[in-house]
Amino acid sequence: MKGLGKRKSQGEWYVAGAGGGQSPVAWLSDERYARLPAAHRALAWAARAVGEKESGRNRGPFVEHVQERAGLGSGGGFAWCACFVYWGLAQAGVPAGRLPARGESAAVRRWVEWGLGLNRAGRGTPCRSDGSVKLHCFGLPK
Repeated sequence: MKGLGKRKSQGEWYVAGAGGGQSPVAWLSDERYARLPAAHRALAWAARAVGEKESGRNRGPFVEHVQERAGLGSGGGFAWCACFVYWGLAQAGVPAGRLPARGESAAVRRWVEWGLGLNRAGRGTPCRSDGSVKLHCFGLPK
């Protein structure tokens, strides 16, 4: 498989073709991947990460890579679900300026604020604020 899973060294992950036209999964051609909207490319990155596991509480090579990419620094131990969303979108080529700020993207509330901001800018559909967070990747560049 391409990309994720190749180690530069122990505990250090890199991803080939991040954001470019290279598909992270074998079942999706590079050509088709390049034509997908950013939200769908992010889902391909999420599919590529299936099977990655924590080792300890919010730790492990992949988990710590995702946390670091989202701006939390190294060392792990942070909740990483929202960091994973940031990582997937960044890997899919979404510019940093279109995402919550690095370091703040680990908080689900930042994603809600981000979505509401897109709504106010007329680039999305209404967000639900009933306690269930449903993120739609609207208003993102192709």
